[in-house]
Amino acid sequence: MMSPTQPFRSLTNLLYTDRMRPCDAMVWLQGDQYDRGAVVLDCFKKGFAPRIILSGNNILLGADVRPGEDNISLQQMESWLLKRGVPQEAIVIEDQSMNTHDQGIHLCSMAKERGWETLMVVGSLPHYQARYYLTFLHAQKETGWQGRIIPAAVKISLTDIPGGRDMPAATLMEAEEAKIGLYQAKGHVATFEEGFRALAEIDRIHAAVTETEDTI
Repeated sequence: MMSPTQPFRSLTNLLYTDRMRPCDAMVWLQGDQYDRGAVVLDCFKKGFAPRIILSGNNILLGADVRPGEDNISLQQMESWLLKRGVPQEAIVIEDQSMNTHDQGIHLCSMAKERGWETLMVVGSLPHYQARYYLTFLHAQKETGWQGRIIPAAVKISLTDIPGGRDMPAATLMEAEEAKIGLYQAKGHVATFEEGFRALAEIDRIHAAVTETEDTI
């Protein structure tokens, strides 16, 4: 594997900054089993979002379907939340997405149809966050949704093995930039420069809101 380039490393490092913000909906992306659930639950209980969207599918499950990945079902994710006090009416299931690009299109379309302005999307750092974030930014352009994607993530040590995987995060991360390149060729992800600009805009808006609140 080639070492990650500077743009990939820089974007990944920027995504380590916590950007939990009030939003119209929070998205728990299927993958890494229950790893991402703790961040989703914490954000919901702190009142950052009135609803949680579980996004993925119930087809590509099990250790023998995707090499090196053993996903849990959306219903297992839902049950995990219900057992921890999230009310049924606060959970929305999006079960038509077979990959990250599908998730971006379906969720941005949902946000556009329902008039939402912000989606906080929970993935995993360091091995997945950059790809999903660039994918969702491009999906905004494809769907014409004018809202904002707020990245949030469970942070996993490079030496740890994420849930349902068979290799540590460091090894998984090595393959990510190559995947981004492949998806860019298909027209499915934004550029690194677009990622940097989007994160800077999120931080600018948050700083302006915080300054206004401090002066009230």
